[in-house]
This record gives sequence, C-alpha cells and structure tokens, in this order.
Amino acid sequence: MAVLRSFFKTDHASIDVFSSRFPGVARHFDRFSDVSAEVVSARVSGGIHFRTADEQGVTLGQKVAKWERHHFFQRIGRDDEDDGDDD
Repeated sequence: MAVLRSFFKTDHASIDVFSSRFPGVARHFDRFSDVSAEVVSARVSGGIHFRTADEQGVTLGQKVAKWERHHFFQRIGRDDEDDGDDD
C-alpha cells in the first residue's frame, strides 16, 4: 500500500479489496494504511507472526516502495520520447 500512498500522494483513498478465497465479498477501506494495519492484525491473530515482525515488514515495505518510486517510476517528458533514430 505504500506504493499507492506514494503515487497518489495521500493516505486518504476509498479502496475495495477482493479475495479469490471469498468471491464477491469486498473489504472496504478509507485509507491505504488501514489495509496494512488489518493485514498485520490478521497475521498476528492467525498465529502466523509476532506483531513486531509484521510491523517491521510494513516499515521495510515502505522503504522498498520509496526506493522503487525514485528509481523506476519516473516521468517521461517530450525529450525522452526522441529515441535518436531519424528514420
């Protein structure tokens, strides 16, 4: 969700998330961070991880999203459209 929050430059966004496990059932969220918080709580409640590990995973994911944004998601201007081929 960090990538979406970064891309839209806001945490406030109405989003519905669907799962193939429960077809036709949508979970509604008003913030991207609410999705991450629910995933952390679900994994802890399910006994999959300790809360600290999941919270650190969210922090790491945010850092990866920031790195991606700076290295891959770049604007393409008119000058970039010229490939140098005069054919």
